[in-house]
Amino acid sequence: MIRGANGQIGLPAPAAAVVYVLAGVLVVYPVGRLLWEALATGEDGLRRALEGSGAAIVHTVLVSLLATSLALLIGAGFAVGIERGPLPGRGWLRLGLLLPILIPPFIGAFGWTQAYGRAGLIDKIAGLWWPGLFGVAGVSVLLAVHAVPLTYLAAAGALAGRNVEELERAARVSGAGPFAVMRSVTLPLLRPALAAGAALAFIASASDFGIPAVVGLPARFSMVTTEIYQRLSFSANQTSFAAAVVLAALLALLASLFLILIGRFDVGAAVAAAGRRQPAGGRWTLGGAVLLAAGWLWVGLTSLLPLAALILVAVTRAYGLLPTPANWSVTHFEAAISRNGGEALLRSGGLAALAATAIVLLGIVAALIGRGSRAGRLLEGAIALPYAIPGSALAVAVILAFSRWLYGSLLIILLAYVARFWALGHRPIAGALAQTGRELLQAAQVAGAGPLRSFMTGAWPAIAPASAFAWLLVFLTALHELTVSSLLYTPVTQTVAVVVLNSEQEGDVARTAALAVVLTALVLAAAVPATWLASRRRPSP
Repeated sequence: MIRGANGQIGLPAPAAAVVYVLAGVLVVYPVGRLLWEALATGEDGLRRALEGSGAAIVHTVLVSLLATSLALLIGAGFAVGIERGPLPGRGWLRLGLLLPILIPPFIGAFGWTQAYGRAGLIDKIAGLWWPGLFGVAGVSVLLAVHAVPLTYLAAAGALAGRNVEELERAARVSGAGPFAVMRSVTLPLLRPALAAGAALAFIASASDFGIPAVVGLPARFSMVTTEIYQRLSFSANQTSFAAAVVLAALLALLASLFLILIGRFDVGAAVAAAGRRQPAGGRWTLGGAVLLAAGWLWVGLTSLLPLAALILVAVTRAYGLLPTPANWSVTHFEAAISRNGGEALLRSGGLAALAATAIVLLGIVAALIGRGSRAGRLLEGAIALPYAIPGSALAVAVILAFSRWLYGSLLIILLAYVARFWALGHRPIAGALAQTGRELLQAAQVAGAGPLRSFMTGAWPAIAPASAFAWLLVFLTALHELTVSSLLYTPVTQTVAVVVLNSEQEGDVARTAALAVVLTALVLAAAVPATWLASRRRPSP
């Protein structure tokens, strides 16, 4: 047995040893190898990498800062307006605002090209299109759109605290007006949450690959993630590989610095907290009506219209025809599935299911170890690191660590998935166990039950909903994973996200739209039970 955070826990030592060894093999060794290889390039290698990729580095920093600023302004603004008082239909609007976190970013970007690009849906209907969609403006706006849910959840979770409401009420009783309350009470209380949300948005923007690949590369606008992709995929010389290693290490170090600001931000907890604060109903007011109109206009323009454009392209029998019912057909869906799309979809589903199952099992054991010892705290830090660093950096680290033995196999992708998403499975389970499960487990052991019986009767009933939520969260995230897969795949190990991206880059618009619609539908279908479990896995105050 090993000792956990709150006393003697009957966890078999071999199980704990397996978790420590896997954390070392999947996390410590690859990341350490990445940093070592980056340093091994020497001053000349570092200078060549920075000189050849200086524009991509500058683009990444500036665009990420711009996207973060926009996401913070919009997400926190909506959170303050929606979560501070009763508002009719608030639950549906909240769901609409969170849609970008459920739609894969590269699919969202492709949807925007079909909605707002030349010959897109709006161009066909009204003769309007966005000339700046491809390039810095399009990349910045789309990154901001997909970061808005992060800043919204951070602010909404903080607003759900009772102290905020009580202090605001006290300020109003003292005679302060709405703007004075906002300036002197609400914003100072939200500052830590906004800092965490901004850090999350910056990391998400700097590490995203799909959006810059879809709307950046056609305009020759590069970011660090696409620069790594191009150097690994389209160049075979050692200099390009060394530059990719240096860029990946720099990206990992940058993300690690921002990880310090984030702390323990739990998306599932924020969803549950925001949803518990007040009933969705309320009386109609002019301000509420304006807020609802602005919110639904944002949701319609950023999520619903691009999705509608994708669906219409997918069901129109020939690209370029008007998307009227007379021109609708399922031909593109049949062609997409009958070719390598169907195989890639099954491959992605299998990898996601295996990764989710392995991560839940590892997450349970890691949660039982707890944080009471130095080894437990180090383990938790190791688990969190791969999810914090960008996928491109992790993929390069995995290539350095395992390509000699596993490159070209599905196993190397599976190992990368387990390393990257381990934190998603661990945190919900650890949170549930910390609330009630550990005490029940100890009580069962005091009564004389063995380790397995103690776990099944004491801990499992308490963590079962969290485990199911963790499995679904990992599954739907791995199902549409693109960044890691795009650097590790071969023609026989393509995932469905890679097939969608390759099809888009080949110019097969209709097939890309059909595959994107299928993948999005599967992700949204998996998100429904995950969201339901998230709202119920923590007891209401």
